[in-house]
Amino acid sequence: SEQVMFMWRPIARLVGLTLLLDAAVAAVLSAASLKEYDALLAERPTAVVAVYAPWCGHSRALLPEYDAAAALLGRRVPLIKVDGTVAEDVATRLDVKGYPTLFFVRDGVADEFEGERTAKQIESWAKAMLEPELQRFDTAAAAVEWGRSTAASAAASAAAAAAGAAAVLFQPTVEASSPAYAALLGAAASLSAAASPAASGRVVVACGVAAGSPAGLEARSASGEAVTVVAPALVVFGPDGPALLADRELLADRPLVESFIRREAQPLVTLYSAANEDTLFAAAAPLHLLLLASPSLAMGAASKGGGGTADSATLLRAARALRKEAVVAAVDISRHAELATFFDIAPRGRLSTPRLVALSVGNNTKFTPPHGSPAAALAWDAGAADADA
Repeated sequence: SEQVMFMWRPIARLVGLTLLLDAAVAAVLSAASLKEYDALLAERPTAVVAVYAPWCGHSRALLPEYDAAAALLGRRVPLIKVDGTVAEDVATRLDVKGYPTLFFVRDGVADEFEGERTAKQIESWAKAMLEPELQRFDTAAAAVEWGRSTAASAAASAAAAAAGAAAVLFQPTVEASSPAYAALLGAAASLSAAASPAASGRVVVACGVAAGSPAGLEARSASGEAVTVVAPALVVFGPDGPALLADRELLADRPLVESFIRREAQPLVTLYSAANEDTLFAAAAPLHLLLLASPSLAMGAASKGGGGTADSATLLRAARALRKEAVVAAVDISRHAELATFFDIAPRGRLSTPRLVALSVGNNTKFTPPHGSPAAALAWDAGAADADA
């Protein structure tokens, strides 16, 4: 037994040392100023950041869960906490609107956590953000087949709470160290289903990378023209066909890449529903255009061909012209009386249908263009957009 104890003591010391090292690595870091925050992130390409206020009850409830999450995550990703009442410049940079708020930061870009603030939920979210699913294809042809299939499956889903699409980065050779790959990786994390487990109606996009240029594939460019895709290029296989981003500088811009994917994952004209209203109103577009109409007109306007009427066809044309500036949706007022009331639409309001209404996101102003019928109003809006472009 003395020999066993003699052998056990160094092993116990080694195990104890390992546990102490793991605990040290898992300790939550603190930043009391923007300078300290930047210094911590300069050494770490990814991190989880919690901004809290000591006086806030929700913050006090979070902190022990946050410490527990750090222990669960161990060495995978560092956790940083920031007292927003002290380091106000950090809270300002992260655009904190309330306490506490959690972010996953990758290469300086912050994604907000929207789930339940428990240790296990924070751990799961951080893992998903750290290592998002990114399909890898040996051939461009396999990637094109996957992209088309994914988009078709999403379009056929009867319970489309969120738009679905696939985004593929075509590179001459797949380079994980390239700026374009890093930008897509960050976007893939934010666009994954695991990114915001508590959110409904989100835009969920599958992302992948492929080696080579896709033979014969044409995609819609920023100008609306169909052009042949040549690597390096990012193609979104969305509800309105493949869309192309090919500028090398833009491909390396993570926020722009994510914005491009989100936009092209949505149809030109969406049929408004309770399932997708959160996605529509959260879209990063300065203007929301809604066509409030009868069931048949609303359904037709949201169909791929525009439904065949002057109003719905012009709505589709306006949606193309205003792709970057506006979210466009058709609303069946028989199902959404709350919107009819909000925009003063008959039968309880003073405005007749079909009626084009708009909501300016910047100042939350609602208005209807003074140009007669929806078709005339939309034709004017589309023409103004064309002229501005």
